[in-house]
Order: sequence, then structure tokens, then C-alpha cells
Amino acid sequence: GGEGGGWEGGGGWVMSMPAWALEVQQDPSSYEVCALVPRSLGGFAWQHARPSRPPGSLRVYEVHVGIATAREEVGRWSDLRTDLLPRIEQLGYTALLLLGLQEHGYYASFGYQVTSPLAPAERFGPPSELQALVDAAHGRGLLVLGEMVLAHSASSSTGREGLPQHAGGGPYFLPGEAGHHPGWGSRLFDYSRTEVLRLLLATIAHFAEAYRLDGFRLDAASTVLYRHRCLGLSPAHFCGARYEAFFGASSDVDEGGLTFVMLANLLAKRALQPPLLTVAEESSGYPGLCAPTHAWGAGFDYRMAMGIPDLWGRELALAHAPADAPLPVCEIADELTRARCDERRLAYAECHDQSLVGDQALAFRLMGAAMYDGMSAGAPPSPAVARGVALHKVSRLLTYALAADAYLNFVGNEFGHPEWVELPTGDNGHSFHHARRRWFLADDPGLRYAQLLAFDRAMHAAEASLRWLSSPPPTRGDVCADHPAQQLCFCRAGALPRLAASARRRGALHARAREGKPVSRRPLRLQPPPRQQCRRCHARAVPRPGARAARGGRGRRRASRRALAAGAPQLGQRRVWRRRGRGAGP
Repeated sequence: GGEGGGWEGGGGWVMSMPAWALEVQQDPSSYEVCALVPRSLGGFAWQHARPSRPPGSLRVYEVHVGIATAREEVGRWSDLRTDLLPRIEQLGYTALLLLGLQEHGYYASFGYQVTSPLAPAERFGPPSELQALVDAAHGRGLLVLGEMVLAHSASSSTGREGLPQHAGGGPYFLPGEAGHHPGWGSRLFDYSRTEVLRLLLATIAHFAEAYRLDGFRLDAASTVLYRHRCLGLSPAHFCGARYEAFFGASSDVDEGGLTFVMLANLLAKRALQPPLLTVAEESSGYPGLCAPTHAWGAGFDYRMAMGIPDLWGRELALAHAPADAPLPVCEIADELTRARCDERRLAYAECHDQSLVGDQALAFRLMGAAMYDGMSAGAPPSPAVARGVALHKVSRLLTYALAADAYLNFVGNEFGHPEWVELPTGDNGHSFHHARRRWFLADDPGLRYAQLLAFDRAMHAAEASLRWLSSPPPTRGDVCADHPAQQLCFCRAGALPRLAASARRRGALHARAREGKPVSRRPLRLQPPPRQQCRRCHARAVPRPGARAARGGRGRRRASRRALAAGAPQLGQRRVWRRRGRGAGP
């Protein structure tokens, strides 16, 4: 049968992997993969409770375990636990997103050719090491999310690896050409089958219960939602599309796929305890993706803001542009504020997609070969390096402050890791040169990589203090973009007036120092926002009634008068209060 050791086809039996294998092992000499009777996953001694969900601010660190080490080898769960978790915590991130989590036979697929969906990747270590990693992350207050590849599965010509498959589609895949993805060389699920729903929903529940994951990101959600799988469509296919294109009789929405997505979010939010945080990587702009399931939405918490990296790659990747080349600030403002008001966006300037071979990390696109010999902090930067470092910071800060309800960064890109990611294959001689992270670049204070790392840490410290992710992002009408002046101004959660007040005081202190006047050494304090600020922040900017009452004096008397008036007090009560004198309370 499909779930056992094989099926009868072509006159004989074909051996295959059990679809529900919870642990697998690969022979290093023959590369044969076999399923193991799982060890006691429930016997792990958990030391730390799960962090509160959702966190005050969701700042996600996206990491592929295999490339997270500086050594030229495949990293392990234990390496991530001992070497990288302290870095992630010190930078100020609040969540960890694991790529390549599920078992995949082909390492160079970056984890997207899944062969055993319920088993963790064997090459990174045994399941107990993954449990220890999650437990250690929880001990540092980090949520742990996993990327779930549930839109397609690896295709095997022999059938000895991956889910059972044959010309008729087997128990899991669409029959014929509809069951093959020509771009990825993988098989596509038939979501109308009950067995498919059982397997994929069980995958989510298994990782949440056995490994205590706090949520998941659904990879390639557009492939799940549409019968055309977004194949052969131009990037502008969904631009300006009316709702009839998604919900009308002529729409190509896969009802089975939409049902699976809704069931997955119902499972995550209602059946599993504690509820899971869910994110969708969806490129079409499907309406209702983050609407609750009881309102016939898909039910995700966040949508990946996939248009923002294309914006920065298009507008900033000018390695040979002059240092004073103007930026299209109006177009940047338009793109960063293009969002539905009822959807929360997980925004990022770049993720793993932009770093993989065939593309380049944003820092390398900005500076090019100048990164090889021009990143010394002890020498004046070249125009390319000066412009690239500045735009690397600007792209992240604007994405973070203007577009994000949550923020994401790919491992190493916070300090401008050069070049790209390329996993070992026969074409590159099985080299690990581009399949690692060169942490020594960020740890050297004599290099500008350390300055970029310090800027990333400062951004998270500022957000932790001002908490702008907790307030809605500005709309386009709240943003002032001036192309001739190259200025882009906006206000979010009162952060702009506070920072402006501090900047004004610093400027006054420097002016007094230049004139030889005495300068106060009292520490700078962030000033409260003005009473009238803007439409979106007005409710947060107006001081709370009675805020001065705790200090005594006239503010306290006025607040008390308002409180007494609201309660319709007797005249004698007012007379008694007045006789108590200045600054006294009732």
C-alpha cells in the first residue's frame, strides 16, 4: 500500500519509504535512506517553558542550519544551539525561523525537495538535538518557527525515496502532467484527497507537539491556493486584479488547497495548545489571507511582504552609481505603504531567496568587488563602499519602521555578508566555500561589517524602547516624500517627535559648547509627544487625563476636580478638599 513498504505496479513490487516515517537515516557509503523506529521523542527532559505568544514585537531571525557555521562543513543542530543562539539573543531578535527543517535527500535543494515530511533533517543531527535546540531557544526567550514545505514533494525516479508515487499520482499526488511542477522538478499534492489532508495536518501537529515549535511559515502558499500553481504567469498577472479574479466563477482558486490552508490554521489556532503563530509566503496578493477562518479567510497571522526585496534590489542595486545618485523616494514610499489595512506584514529587505546562487546578497549588489578590499574601518571608504553601507542601513531602517508589523532578517545579512549562498554540488566541486557564514568579518572591529552589525543591534534596541511594531504602520497619506529634497518623513507610535526632541537638545548642547558656555551634563531624556501629532498617532499622543495628578500641585487639583465633577459630588465634598491645601489629595 501507499503507506507501507511499496505498491504493486508494472508486474512487481516496488520498495518505497513509509510516508509516515518519523526518523530516517542515510547510509554514508551507499546513500540509501531507511526509516528508523523512532526513539522516544516524548522522553526528552524539557528544561524551559515556552515564551509568551505573541511577543510584544516579532523580530524574526531566519537561519538555515547547514550554512550557519563558519567551518566548511554541514552545520548541526548543536552548532546552532551553542554558537548562534547567543548572537541572536544579543542582537535583539525575538524569534528563530528554521529553514530546511524537514528531511530532504538532496542537500543542495536548500530543504525544498522534502522526502519525509514528518521527519526532521537527518544530516543536521538526531531528533534529540533539535529538541535541545528548541529548549535552549525557549530558555533565551526566543520563539521557534519552522518552515513547512507542504505545497510539493520531492520527485523520485526510483520510488525508493520520498512519498509513494507512480504515473497515476499514487495516494498523494495529482495524476498526469498536473501532478508535476516543471520549474522545481517536484510532485504536486492533490488536496481533494483525505489522505493528503491527514498527512500534511499531522506534519504540523507532530512538529508542534514533539519538538515544541511555536509556529510555522507555509512555503509557496500560492502553489497551494491556485490550480495553475502560478506557472507561466508574469509578475504583473495579479497587479490591479479585481476581487472577481480571486473569488469569481472564472477564478482559478483550488478549493481543495484553500480548504487545507483553512484547516491548517484552525488546527494551529484551536486544536493545538498553546496556539501556533502562522505566516504565509504568498506572492499573488490573495485577499483574505490573514482574515479569520470564521469570516472565510485563510486565517494566517502574517503575510510575507514579498514585494519589498524586489523594490530594494531594483532601486538600490547600483554598484557603479555615483555617491550622490538620487533615490526615488516617492516610489519607495508608495511600495512600503502598499498594504491592506486588515493584514499584518512580515517585512524584510532581503531573505534567503535573494542570497541564493543566481542572485546576490544586497550588500554585494550595492558594493560589488569593492567589498573585497574596501571594508577596512581604518581607511577612508571608496564612493561605492560609502554609498553601499549607507543604503544598506537605510533600506533596513525604512523597511523596519515604515512597512513592518513584524521584521525578518536572513542569517549573516545583518552585517552585510558578501557574495551569495551556494550549497555544494557537482558543478562547484562540492565546495563549501559559499555554504557557510564568515562570522569573523562581523567580529573584527577594524572592518565596516562590525559597524553594520552594530547598526542592526541599535535598530532592535530602538524598537524595543519605542515599540513601533505594536502600532499600525503609516498609510501613504501619513508619509511626506520629497524627491527634490531627497527626504522621506513619517510618524509612527510617537517615535518621530521623541527622537526629534532629543536631536534638538543635542544640537543646542553642541552650540553652547562651541560658544564656550557651560553645558548641562544631565542625561538626555526623550520628550513626550506633542498634544496634536497626526491622525494615526493622535490617540497615543494625547496625554492620559490626570497624568500630572501624581506629581501634586495644580495638575493634581485639576484632575481631582474633573474626577469629582464626573461623579456629581456634593458641595461639601469640594469644600473639604479645598481646605486640605495646595498639593494635598482628597
